[in-house]
Amino acid sequence: MLSVGLALALTALAVVGAEWFARARHLPEFAARKVLHCAAACLVAAGGWWLGQSPYTVVGLVFGVAMAASRFAPPGLIATLGDLRRSSWGEVAFPLGVAGAAWLAPDRAGFVAAVMVLGAADTAAAVVGRVWSARARCRPTSPSPPLSAASPAGIPDDVGQSDPGSRRIGPGRVWRCLTGGKTAVGSLAFGVVASVILVFFRDLPVGIVLALVATTVEAVSPRGLDNLTVPLSLVLAWRIG
Repeated sequence: MLSVGLALALTALAVVGAEWFARARHLPEFAARKVLHCAAACLVAAGGWWLGQSPYTVVGLVFGVAMAASRFAPPGLIATLGDLRRSSWGEVAFPLGVAGAAWLAPDRAGFVAAVMVLGAADTAAAVVGRVWSARARCRPTSPSPPLSAASPAGIPDDVGQSDPGSRRIGPGRVWRCLTGGKTAVGSLAFGVVASVILVFFRDLPVGIVLALVATTVEAVSPRGLDNLTVPLSLVLAWRIG
């Protein structure tokens, strides 16, 4: 019970700390969600190495229920979860993925590796894919809406309102972006980061194969559910390998 309590405290620290940081820095929704994602993964991985993976079966289930309940919170109440009305269930899938990995992992190394891949590689894929989409898959719109004092960051007043797919990239031009999909370059970033992590825990050939498994699963998983499918597939492949 002590180990479960410590694991719960560490995970709660990650959630509260990420929320405080996001509000203090006035982070946009995407950045706030990724701060929570990384902070939770880091402290879960550290706790798993320290306490073992067993407590995180309970911790994952507890936070899974909490995240599901948070979807009924008023919009904007929780900065690190953003718009809870969006189609993704990633905030619920993450703790359930942790619980499943803790239950299925043959040892603490397998659990820690899966959580580290979930935290670092998934974030790398999201960030790189988002940047790539913004630069390579956006088309200019004309004319650009005027800026005003109400938009100090260089974002036109009506972007995100009448045209939520538009954003300003560089000076003087507004772009309409194709959002919501995964990109090949994002999957490549996922594979590279996952490989670096996994070869630290396993021999090079095995680590590369495990990274390929995780990358393939991430690429084909529906939006948000990769938080569940990636750690589960990785610990299962870890047991086989």
